[in-house]
Amino acid sequence: MSRQYKIAVIRVATLDNEERLSQHGRLIEKYFPDIITKSYCIQDQYNGVHDDASHEIATEKIVNLVKDIQDEYEGIVISCAGDPAVEILKREIDIPVVGAGHSVASFSLNFGEKIGVLGIREEAPEVIERILGHKLVGSVKPQKVNNTNDLLTDEGRQEVIESAHELQKTGADAIVLACTGMSTIGIAKFLNENLQIPVIDPVYSEALVISSLCKYKSLF
Repeated sequence: MSRQYKIAVIRVATLDNEERLSQHGRLIEKYFPDIITKSYCIQDQYNGVHDDASHEIATEKIVNLVKDIQDEYEGIVISCAGDPAVEILKREIDIPVVGAGHSVASFSLNFGEKIGVLGIREEAPEVIERILGHKLVGSVKPQKVNNTNDLLTDEGRQEVIESAHELQKTGADAIVLACTGMSTIGIAKFLNENLQIPVIDPVYSEALVISSLCKYKSLF
């Protein structure tokens, strides 16, 4: 039996329901059976990370939480496309730390030279803009989706679908989903079945990266 790696998954929205809290962890374990997850969330942030202010507030909370639990794990996943606290933690702890933003943006470059971004902010998250650079051909925010909870409604889901079709018309080779809440609602599979270009899921991407980093560290 191959080795398994124990990973902490940090959710950036406050989730009081255990089923919802562990959803991204379950997806990660489904995609990569070599990973065992335990999920945590930060407190008093029920709308998650959706603008600069909520990103900044979340960063300190995440750093404090991870430093308390780091000794129990072989890697940390910050399940947010804005990557709050990721760069700080990379400098301060000695196990792999990944965020959904860097992961999904980097992975998307395997699919083409022109990448569209579909998220919950007016502009693409800074980490995604930085990685894509001139290959970013457009960023779209569904009109009535302002935080991760809006994605859970029928109207929010429909607006994501419409925005993805809009991005396809820009000539993008692929679309990055720039909110892990879109993984929560499972929209990537539907979009990949109904669009003519690939749509890249952020939770799959972060799982791919943390699995690869843990394997690399154990091998080399």
